[in-house]
Amino acid sequence: SCRMIVRTIEEFPGTILLVTHDPTWLERADRVWHLDDGQIVEHGNPDDILATPGPTSHLFGREPAPIAS
Repeated sequence: SCRMIVRTIEEFPGTILLVTHDPTWLERADRVWHLDDGQIVEHGNPDDILATPGPTSHLFGREPAPIAS
């Protein structure tokens, strides 16, 4: 269940690798590696990745608004 996953993530003392397309889980991550066709196309902090144009923000429907000039 979802509660068991949350408890495991919160209590486990080691590294957890989680594969997801759910933005709620992405936001809980410390680091994100976005794979496309087996290649890393983007990696970093979830807040930074979601705040910049790129494959991850596009996948999660979070393309930032264009900067007004």
